[in-house]
Amino acid sequence: MTTLILQLLLLALLLTIAFAAKSLAPWVPAWSKDLKRIARLADMKPDEVFYEVGCGDGRVCDHVQKKFGVKAIGIELAFPLYLACLVRKIRNRKLIFKCRDLFGVDLSKADVLYFFALPKSIERLKEKIKKELKPGARVISYTFPLPGWTPVTIDKQEGETDIYLYQI
Repeated sequence: MTTLILQLLLLALLLTIAFAAKSLAPWVPAWSKDLKRIARLADMKPDEVFYEVGCGDGRVCDHVQKKFGVKAIGIELAFPLYLACLVRKIRNRKLIFKCRDLFGVDLSKADVLYFFALPKSIERLKEKIKKELKPGARVISYTFPLPGWTPVTIDKQEGETDIYLYQI
């Protein structure tokens, strides 16, 4: 009986993560070595706001908040990953995490928006970005470019993941 309950709980967790992946992408955490590159591209000022959509375990928010002292907000739909964010928040109380579908969240206060999204999800996200982000806001895409948009910078390093910086 206990084994069945554990299997059902595991299945429920996996289904939650799969549902969240349908929104933007499956959880693929940014490599720890890429956190510095992402922060360098964000180039934040202390009064700016950083949003990470599909934040997974919140590691990018955490790194950027600690480096720049900014308000960092992570949006995550998968409840198990959101719980991981709450554990991270125990160590860094300045972080803000919301368990929501990013398409139902107002992003207009973002000075920097960071995400990892699969190409099939990027078009829908681009529309939201165009409608909600203010002029001058920066957009950082991990791994995949935004088709039809010209990046300000592409951080390419031999054998490493490409990171794209755009400005609205």
